[in-house]
Amino acid sequence: MIRKTTLTAATVALVMLALALPAVAMPAAAGPEPFGWDLQLRNAKTPKYGADMTHKAFAAWAAEKDRRVTIVDGATFKGVSLKTLVGYFDDNNRQTFNATLAAQGYNVVILGMDSYAATFASAQIAQLGDKVIVADLADGAALPVPAAHLDAAGLPHWLPDWPLRVVSLDPGIIAAEMNVRGVMRLSIEPAVMPPAASPPEAFAWDLQLRNTQTPKYGADMTSKEFAAWVAQKHRRVTIVDGATYKGASLKTLVGYFDDNNRQTFNATLAAKGYSVVITGFDGFAQTWASADIARLGDKVILADLADGAALPVPAAYLDGAGLPQWIPDWPLRVVSLDPGIVSDMKVQGVGRLSIVPAVAPMGVTPF
Repeated sequence: MIRKTTLTAATVALVMLALALPAVAMPAAAGPEPFGWDLQLRNAKTPKYGADMTHKAFAAWAAEKDRRVTIVDGATFKGVSLKTLVGYFDDNNRQTFNATLAAQGYNVVILGMDSYAATFASAQIAQLGDKVIVADLADGAALPVPAAHLDAAGLPHWLPDWPLRVVSLDPGIIAAEMNVRGVMRLSIEPAVMPPAASPPEAFAWDLQLRNTQTPKYGADMTSKEFAAWVAQKHRRVTIVDGATYKGASLKTLVGYFDDNNRQTFNATLAAKGYSVVITGFDGFAQTWASADIARLGDKVILADLADGAALPVPAAYLDGAGLPQWIPDWPLRVVSLDPGIVSDMKVQGVGRLSIVPAVAPMGVTPF
């Protein structure tokens, strides 16, 4: 089995925000569901005002009090103004933008998934108001994950859009190339940056755990929640495969959402039979049988750390045929040294696990 990861127009439909699980894995009425995400809002001046907002929290907050703003620029983008979003974490009042603090001066650094960043002065944010938005919707749908492409020099690039992007028709913003895409973090910083920058922080993420047989048992786990959960009761498992990977066993993680007990794997349900579909950010998915998950135990993990650091967001590259590819790693990857598990089962860039009715698993060599 060969994993096809070339990102072309034909495969973009498989990428996560256009993703529907296989028909056997989803009820007939279910449509595509976007992957979860977690927006980091950091306040370096007063850290206690910082916060994380999941995609669900952002959508609920944006819907309140007519916060949504629309800008038509080719597509119809909808989101919240940058001013309103900064007001969420500039002080202890989540509802208003603090004009007094803005007049005193600070910067807001907006960072994208590709590490591209733009800096807005607080006075500029106050002045522009609704002319600059952080959009989560385009033409009524979640922002897409685009394919990698070749530039004029023949080099591969991957320009993110999901989960959020800065949109503005203001000529000053457009000219300065401040329309950051793939926004994952906003940081309030001093107007004059300190000479010694703080070490980089891993991007936040949101793992979807879906149970199509009993939906109420499904959940989202943010990066912080996963780290706190996996640290309990010696849940962390280590597998050395080139790098030293650490994470939770697939069995333990499935036990979090297979029934109403978050602490244990339900062996009785597993014996009756179901499948777990593991899906990566590039749309690549593999199916595991519950019996295999039960049998393998700690021999298969969902790793969030490699050599003590968060998994990287890799750059696009050219394959042997000169085609651009992007193989995700961040935020989680399947790791195993078990000889019965073929390499294609080791999904990278994991964004979702789904418990579905039993279907024929792929890639696990029978013993």
